[in-house]
Amino acid sequence: MSRILYLDLFSGAGGDMLLAALLELGLKLEELRSDLSRLKLSGYELSAQRVASRGLTGTRLTVRQQPEAQPARRLPLIRGLLDSSGLAEPIRKRALSVFERLARAEAGVHGVAPEQVHFHELGAVDTLVDVVGFLCGLERLEVQSVYCSEVPVGGGEVRMEHGLLPAPAPATAALLAEAR
Repeated sequence: MSRILYLDLFSGAGGDMLLAALLELGLKLEELRSDLSRLKLSGYELSAQRVASRGLTGTRLTVRQQPEAQPARRLPLIRGLLDSSGLAEPIRKRALSVFERLARAEAGVHGVAPEQVHFHELGAVDTLVDVVGFLCGLERLEVQSVYCSEVPVGGGEVRMEHGLLPAPAPATAALLAEAR
Protein backbone atom coordinates (compact mmCIF):
# COMPACT_ATOMS: atom_id res chain seq x y z
CA MET A 1 0.00 0.00 0.00
CA SER A 2 1.31 3.43 -0.96
CA ARG A 3 1.42 6.09 1.76
CA ILE A 4 0.50 9.55 0.45
CA LEU A 5 0.84 12.92 2.16
CA TYR A 6 -1.51 15.71 1.10
CA LEU A 7 -0.72 19.22 2.32
CA ASP A 8 -3.51 21.80 2.40
CA LEU A 9 -1.47 24.99 2.17
CA PHE A 10 -4.27 27.41 3.04
CA SER A 11 -1.86 29.65 4.94
CA GLY A 12 1.33 28.98 2.99
CA ALA A 13 4.14 26.60 3.82
CA GLY A 14 7.35 27.36 5.64
CA GLY A 15 9.91 24.69 6.39
CA ASP A 16 9.18 24.85 10.11
CA MET A 17 5.46 24.40 9.35
CA LEU A 18 6.12 21.36 7.17
CA LEU A 19 8.32 19.76 9.83
CA ALA A 20 5.66 20.49 12.47
CA ALA A 21 3.07 18.76 10.26
CA LEU A 22 5.26 15.65 10.18
CA LEU A 23 5.50 15.76 13.98
CA GLU A 24 1.69 15.85 14.07
CA LEU A 25 1.66 12.74 11.87
CA GLY A 26 3.85 10.74 14.23
CA LEU A 27 7.45 11.74 13.59
CA LYS A 28 9.21 11.97 16.96
CA LEU A 29 11.27 15.06 17.73
CA GLU A 30 14.12 12.84 18.99
CA GLU A 31 14.09 10.91 15.69
CA LEU A 32 14.31 14.20 13.80
CA ARG A 33 17.20 15.36 15.98
CA SER A 34 18.96 12.02 15.49
CA ASP A 35 18.58 12.18 11.71
CA LEU A 36 19.78 15.79 11.54
CA SER A 37 22.83 14.98 13.66
CA ARG A 38 24.09 12.96 10.68
CA LEU A 39 24.33 16.23 8.75
CA LYS A 40 27.24 17.36 10.96
CA LEU A 41 25.79 20.85 11.15
CA SER A 42 26.07 22.85 14.33
CA GLY A 43 24.71 26.14 15.53
CA TYR A 44 21.03 25.37 16.05
CA GLU A 45 18.50 23.89 18.46
CA LEU A 46 15.12 22.32 17.74
CA SER A 47 12.13 22.69 20.01
CA ALA A 48 8.47 21.79 19.62
CA GLN A 49 5.45 22.86 21.60
CA ARG A 50 1.68 22.61 21.43
CA VAL A 51 0.10 25.95 20.53
CA ALA A 52 -3.37 27.35 19.89
CA SER A 53 -3.99 30.05 17.30
CA ARG A 54 -7.32 31.33 16.01
CA GLY A 55 -9.15 28.42 17.59
CA LEU A 56 -6.88 25.75 16.12
CA THR A 57 -4.29 23.70 17.96
CA GLY A 58 -1.16 22.14 16.61
CA THR A 59 2.57 21.78 16.95
CA ARG A 60 4.96 24.67 16.47
CA LEU A 61 8.49 23.64 15.62
CA THR A 62 11.20 26.23 16.15
CA VAL A 63 14.70 26.11 14.71
CA ARG A 64 16.73 28.43 16.93
CA GLN A 65 20.06 29.43 15.42
CA GLN A 66 23.00 29.99 17.72
CA PRO A 67 24.38 33.54 17.67
CA GLU A 68 27.73 32.57 16.12
CA ALA A 69 28.08 33.45 12.45
CA GLN A 70 27.43 30.83 9.82
CA PRO A 71 29.67 30.53 6.77
CA ALA A 72 28.58 31.92 3.44
CA ARG A 73 27.27 28.92 1.55
CA ARG A 74 27.28 28.23 -2.14
CA LEU A 75 26.13 25.04 -3.84
CA PRO A 76 29.58 23.35 -3.70
CA LEU A 77 29.72 23.83 0.09
CA ILE A 78 26.20 22.46 0.54
CA ARG A 79 27.05 19.53 -1.76
CA GLY A 80 30.14 18.80 0.37
CA LEU A 81 28.10 19.03 3.57
CA LEU A 82 25.59 16.53 2.22
CA ASP A 83 28.22 14.21 0.72
CA SER A 84 30.18 14.05 3.98
CA SER A 85 27.08 13.45 6.08
CA GLY A 86 25.96 10.12 7.45
CA LEU A 87 22.58 10.50 5.76
CA ALA A 88 21.18 7.67 3.67
CA GLU A 89 21.98 8.04 -0.03
CA PRO A 90 18.36 8.64 -1.16
CA ILE A 91 18.00 11.50 1.33
CA ARG A 92 21.36 13.03 0.30
CA LYS A 93 20.37 12.84 -3.36
CA ARG A 94 16.93 14.37 -2.78
CA ALA A 95 18.34 17.15 -0.61
CA LEU A 96 21.00 17.95 -3.20
CA SER A 97 18.31 17.98 -5.89
CA VAL A 98 16.34 20.57 -3.87
CA PHE A 99 19.38 22.82 -3.46
CA GLU A 100 20.37 22.42 -7.13
CA ARG A 101 16.87 23.47 -8.16
CA LEU A 102 17.07 26.49 -5.85
CA ALA A 103 20.50 27.35 -7.27
CA ARG A 104 19.20 27.22 -10.85
CA ALA A 105 16.31 29.55 -9.97
CA GLU A 106 18.60 32.00 -8.17
CA ALA A 107 21.17 31.78 -10.98
CA GLY A 108 18.51 32.72 -13.52
CA VAL A 109 17.52 35.76 -11.50
CA HIS A 110 21.07 36.94 -10.86
CA GLY A 111 22.59 36.01 -14.23
CA VAL A 112 25.32 33.76 -12.83
CA ALA A 113 26.14 30.06 -12.92
CA PRO A 114 24.34 27.90 -10.31
CA GLU A 115 27.70 27.08 -8.67
CA GLN A 116 28.26 30.82 -8.07
CA VAL A 117 24.95 31.54 -6.37
CA HIS A 118 25.42 32.71 -2.80
CA PHE A 119 22.57 31.19 -0.80
CA HIS A 120 21.84 34.08 1.54
CA GLU A 121 18.74 33.04 3.46
CA LEU A 122 18.63 29.66 1.70
CA GLY A 123 22.08 28.60 2.84
CA ALA A 124 21.26 29.31 6.45
CA VAL A 125 21.11 26.59 9.05
CA ASP A 126 17.33 26.91 9.17
CA THR A 127 16.89 26.02 5.50
CA LEU A 128 19.30 23.09 5.69
CA VAL A 129 17.44 21.76 8.74
CA ASP A 130 14.06 22.28 7.04
CA VAL A 131 14.98 20.55 3.78
CA VAL A 132 16.94 17.64 5.22
CA GLY A 133 14.59 17.25 8.18
CA PHE A 134 11.52 17.10 5.94
CA LEU A 135 13.11 14.47 3.71
CA CYS A 136 14.18 12.41 6.74
CA GLY A 137 10.69 12.70 8.18
CA LEU A 138 9.09 11.50 4.95
CA GLU A 139 11.44 8.52 4.99
CA ARG A 140 10.66 7.66 8.62
CA LEU A 141 6.92 7.96 8.02
CA GLU A 142 7.27 5.85 4.86
CA VAL A 143 5.62 8.47 2.65
CA GLN A 144 5.99 7.61 -1.03
CA SER A 145 4.19 10.58 -2.60
CA VAL A 146 3.50 14.19 -1.56
CA TYR A 147 0.77 16.35 -3.05
CA CYS A 148 -0.43 19.80 -2.10
CA SER A 149 -3.10 22.34 -2.74
CA GLU A 150 -2.35 25.48 -4.70
CA VAL A 151 0.29 27.57 -2.96
CA PRO A 152 -1.03 30.98 -1.84
CA VAL A 153 1.69 33.47 -2.76
CA GLY A 154 0.29 36.70 -1.38
CA GLY A 155 1.78 39.93 -2.57
CA GLY A 156 3.45 43.09 -1.41
CA GLU A 157 7.11 43.24 -0.56
CA VAL A 158 9.59 41.26 1.50
CA ARG A 159 12.92 42.41 2.94
CA MET A 160 15.80 40.09 2.05
CA GLU A 161 19.59 40.19 1.82
CA HIS A 162 19.27 42.03 -1.52
CA GLY A 163 16.90 44.61 -0.06
CA LEU A 164 13.18 45.10 -0.55
CA LEU A 165 11.80 42.71 -3.19
CA PRO A 166 8.34 41.95 -4.51
CA ALA A 167 6.53 39.00 -2.93
CA PRO A 168 6.86 36.37 -4.07
CA ALA A 169 10.58 37.03 -4.56
CA PRO A 170 11.84 36.58 -8.15
CA ALA A 171 13.48 33.18 -7.58
CA THR A 172 10.36 31.93 -5.77
CA ALA A 173 8.22 33.10 -8.69
CA ALA A 174 10.55 31.21 -11.07
CA LEU A 175 10.19 28.01 -9.02
CA LEU A 176 6.41 28.36 -8.93
CA ALA A 177 6.27 28.91 -12.71
CA GLU A 178 8.43 25.80 -13.22
CA ALA A 179 6.01 23.73 -11.13
CA ARG A 180 2.93 24.52 -13.21
